[in-house]
Amino acid sequence: MLSCGVTYNETVPKSIKQSLGASDDNHKLFVILLNPSWLSGLVAAIASLAVMMTTVIALHFPGSSLQLLLDDHKGSAAPSLSTGSLTVSNNFSSNQLISDIPLFVLWGCVGLLVYSLIISIANALGGVGELMVELNFTHVRRWRLLGQELSRLLIRIVVLVGWVLFTEITIHTILPYVIALTQFASGAVGIVNTVLDTFLAFVVLTVCLHLHVILLRLLMLKPRLFGQTDYV
Repeated sequence: MLSCGVTYNETVPKSIKQSLGASDDNHKLFVILLNPSWLSGLVAAIASLAVMMTTVIALHFPGSSLQLLLDDHKGSAAPSLSTGSLTVSNNFSSNQLISDIPLFVLWGCVGLLVYSLIISIANALGGVGELMVELNFTHVRRWRLLGQELSRLLIRIVVLVGWVLFTEITIHTILPYVIALTQFASGAVGIVNTVLDTFLAFVVLTVCLHLHVILLRLLMLKPRLFGQTDYV
C-alpha cells in the first residue's frame, strides 16, 4: 500500500503542481518580469532619445506643426517647467490622433486577449483527456484547477484597465513633463544644469517606457515577450 501511495504521488503530472502554485521558481520569474531585457532596454533608451531629439529639433523650426504641437510660445521667452508641461499637455489633448492612443491600446489589447483566449481554448480541447485524468486525482482540489484560466483572465482584465489608465497618465502628464524638461534643458544656463535636466528627462521617459513593457508582459503573463517560454 505504501509503495502504491509513493507511485501515485510520483505520477502526479507536473502541470498540476504548477497550476497549484507549487513551483519554487515563481519568485525568479517575477524578478525576470520586472527587470529589462537587453532588447526592451535598448528600445526604451532609443525611443527616449528619439523623443528628446525631436523636441530639440522642433525648437529650431518655429511655426512648424511639430513645434506648435510641442510648444506654442512662438519664439517668446521660454516658459517655466510647469507652464511648459501644461501647454504640451493641452496641445496633446486637442490633438485627436494623440487623444485616441489609449483607445487604440484598449482595443488592440482586447483583440490580443481574444486571440490568446481562443488559443487557450484550442489547447484545452486538445488536452481534454489529460484534464479528465488530472481531475480524478483525489489530492487535487478541482475548483482550483478549473479556476486557473478564469484567474488568468481576471488578472489580464485588471492589467488592461491599469495599462489604459497609465497610458493616459503617460500622454497627459509624463510625456509633456519630459518634453518641457528637454526644452527647459536646452535653454538652461550652465553645462551642469543642461546635463542634469537632460539626464533627468531621459531617465523619467525610459523608466516610463519600461513600465509599459512590464504591463505588456503582465498582460501576456510572460516574464519575457521574446525568447522566454515560462509563464508567470
